[in-house]
Amino acid sequence: MPPVTASSTVAAGLSRRRRRRWVITGAVVVLILAGAATAVRLTRPRPPLPTAVTSQAGFTVYYPTPLVTGSKLATNSVKLTDGILFYKLSYGSQTMTVAEQTVPQRNTPNLSDLPGFNKVSTDAGTAVIGQSPAGLTAIVLNTTTLITLSAPRQLPNDVLAETVQNLHSLTQ
Repeated sequence: MPPVTASSTVAAGLSRRRRRRWVITGAVVVLILAGAATAVRLTRPRPPLPTAVTSQAGFTVYYPTPLVTGSKLATNSVKLTDGILFYKLSYGSQTMTVAEQTVPQRNTPNLSDLPGFNKVSTDAGTAVIGQSPAGLTAIVLNTTTLITLSAPRQLPNDVLAETVQNLHSLTQ
């Protein structure tokens, strides 16, 4: 065993300090990288509708972006039943129901045949808005998707019209 000298004690102390410095530096680097990864994940835009549902739709899904001021997606309202995607948008105490499905191959609706409905400009397709026995109704038709928005009569017409105008496809 070599004799313990002052210089060997100092060298051992320096070695421990260097090791501790590297361990601390490594821990700081790991924490910085973990923080950056978390920040990226939290700031990544999330799709408004769950992809687990929309990916099973089999047609192009549309969602109003941006939402009309004061509107929001009703919690737990998104569901796919018998090939029809349903979700609800609330505007104050009023609720709009949106139903989307593949355009029927037979009996495709002719929107110009609906009396009392007015055409609305939209990027999502041909659209009409009017009164139905159940309340306000908007129908949007394009080559892949038939979209129906239903709302109570108390919902302001401009809210329904703006919602229809803001419909955009969700990329999957």
